[in-house]
Amino acid sequence: MRTALAILALTALSLPASAALRVHSPIVEQGEFELETAFDVTGDHRPQKTGAYTANVALSYGVTSFWKVELEGQWKRDPQNPAKFDATSFGNIFQVTEQGKYAADLGFFLEYEAVSQRGDHSSVTFGPLIQAEFGSNLTTLNLLFTHELGNRSAPGLAFEARLQSVWPVNDAISAGFEAYWQPGRLGAFPLASAQGLRSGPVVVGDLRLPGLGKLKYELGYLFGITGSTPQGTLRGVLEYEFRF
Repeated sequence: MRTALAILALTALSLPASAALRVHSPIVEQGEFELETAFDVTGDHRPQKTGAYTANVALSYGVTSFWKVELEGQWKRDPQNPAKFDATSFGNIFQVTEQGKYAADLGFFLEYEAVSQRGDHSSVTFGPLIQAEFGSNLTTLNLLFTHELGNRSAPGLAFEARLQSVWPVNDAISAGFEAYWQPGRLGAFPLASAQGLRSGPVVVGDLRLPGLGKLKYELGYLFGITGSTPQGTLRGVLEYEFRF
């Protein structure tokens, strides 16, 4: 029984490499540059699940009113292993609907990730980005599918869902909660206890810099809900938005 559960857990967690945890907005601002750094780091009483972290640096640009491109570098450290440069990715966000015209704003995410470590697999990730306002609440949902590329890559699509829901506290800060669910590959989800699921509080906001642009930030702490998920994950984003 223990062996079977261990195999299921490995199946759930052996997903393609991914960037630091964050929820993507479907909204595109034409002519805007974004310089961003993001990170997440895990903590757990189990040595095999503590001390892992991912850190990204990305530059993006709103090419049109509906298309944003992003180039990103990713560094990663697995538990009990040294840090390494892990991947380079080229991402796109397409804003499908006009902001505020419908009950929800819809976008589409498409990213190619080229890995740098031998034995890893490059991948393509895609899926809808949905954002809606409920009174003062802003809720964003990402439904993402990843397909590995190359010889001996895993078959099928890995699925994950990301949710962030926040309410304004004042002009500079909003607070709420978020959740990240990584159940595994479509058609082969393991038992719920072996799926990746974490959730917790988050604060987000922005600071306007007169004549210079805007700083946006996110800081969240995620509690592991299933046994295969690290007990705690601290994550953050710092983004500088500007125009020439």
